[in-house]
Amino acid sequence: MVFNQLQISALSFSWPGMVEPLFTDLSFSIGAGWTGLVGANGSGKSTILSIITGENQPDSGSVKAPSRMLLCRQDTARLPDQADSFFYAFDERSEEIMRRLDIQYEWFFRWDSLSFGERKRVQIGTALYTAPDLLALDEPTNHLDEVSRDRLLSALADYEGIGIIVSHDRYLLDCLCERTLFLRNGTVVLRPGGITVGLEEAAREAEEAKRALRTAQSRMHSLQRDLERRRGVAREQQKRRSKAGLPIKDHDARFKKNLARLTGKDGTGGKLLRQLDGTLAAASRTEETAKARLDDATMRKASGLTLGGELSGKDRLFMFGPDELQVGNRQLSYPELELRPGERVAITGANGNGKSTLIHLLVEHFFLPNQDERFPWFYRNAVFLPQELSEADRRLCADLVASLDPSERGMLISAVHRLGSEVEGVLHSSLLSPGEARKVIIARASLMETEVLILDEPTNHLDIESILLLEDALKKFSGALLLVSHDRRFREALTDREWKIYQEAPGRLVLSDEP
Repeated sequence: MVFNQLQISALSFSWPGMVEPLFTDLSFSIGAGWTGLVGANGSGKSTILSIITGENQPDSGSVKAPSRMLLCRQDTARLPDQADSFFYAFDERSEEIMRRLDIQYEWFFRWDSLSFGERKRVQIGTALYTAPDLLALDEPTNHLDEVSRDRLLSALADYEGIGIIVSHDRYLLDCLCERTLFLRNGTVVLRPGGITVGLEEAAREAEEAKRALRTAQSRMHSLQRDLERRRGVAREQQKRRSKAGLPIKDHDARFKKNLARLTGKDGTGGKLLRQLDGTLAAASRTEETAKARLDDATMRKASGLTLGGELSGKDRLFMFGPDELQVGNRQLSYPELELRPGERVAITGANGNGKSTLIHLLVEHFFLPNQDERFPWFYRNAVFLPQELSEADRRLCADLVASLDPSERGMLISAVHRLGSEVEGVLHSSLLSPGEARKVIIARASLMETEVLILDEPTNHLDIESILLLEDALKKFSGALLLVSHDRRFREALTDREWKIYQEAPGRLVLSDEP
């Protein structure tokens, strides 16, 4: 009989050399259907998947899971182990999976030349054909365009085993997951529904925790005032008696009784103060519990970062076309395009359809003459964040931080922190992580008079919390926004117009300007 539950009990784990464990006493239980696992970068999501599937062993605790398990990692460098069985099955199941994921038979023979997105589809298709009892997926929609994501979602929806998925793709998590595990500070909270429903519940929990915290703090302050008042009265009584020149041994019985009652020197007074001290300690514990609940429940929060921008006084920021553009071995035809001050435009289309090529053409034609000589993402009135930042770029971002005067550096670091990064790594590293480097560029934009933000896949390498914080900051930007993003939720929240690129015929791409 197949065990159809995943039970994690009192799990602890640390990597060699870690000062603090990654997590301790981690426990949860899930059944069949898809469960999302979300949390900050570095919180241990991928590690949990590797422990569940037996690739790493915990320091303590237990994992009870089905025997047939499979982990699809982010990395797609190698052909999946069971790919030959999948490609050479020639049965109804394999052909159905290949059709749904748009996998071609000849891909098996040219793995090294496949795109990241094509490799990912083969990896997932092989996993689904293998049909494990537990399937763990680590960022399955990385490198997939919207059409491929929709195909993947449709195929995964039919999986009947225990599925656990790490992803920053909110659309996928909302459509696929019956429940979501929120990993934060080494603990997990299981909430029903996808990421959006889970965040709404977390927000309600946070409000309840805030109210509980205010109540606990008010109670504690009241008790502290009462305690200080009683002790103050006792000190004043003693002071007045001393000024009268009466020694302690001559105190009359009534004063001794009152003083003892106030200072706790007799049984009744001592009991009263002990009760007050005990109640105060309990109120303090309640306050700490409320603070912990608030910290655990708070995931989506306003960034506090103001990307104010500048609303250009021009009628239009640029206008070009109609024209054609070479994209690989295809021609992209586009009509007259213009961007007006304050407009928010999304450029959409399948991978390889020329979105990034079009953006680079725009930047080179309209903004390049005013480019910063040292830091190439900044222009006189625009900021361009490319899809990927090389190692040299990430070192240059660290140099950017170091080049600022103390006042500007402080403001930039504060902005980076508001986008969800710890400041120590940004301040003291000569090589920033991909996510940190992206945040530094955006944070620098917040300190400039920027009329146009041009962002090519800005959510790459960001966890969900950082994406939400960036989204909140960009909503406040008053300048024009030109955005390429496969994150549907992110794109829909920030843009109100679309330049859509699609293949009209073999070798021919067309861009349509849609409001």
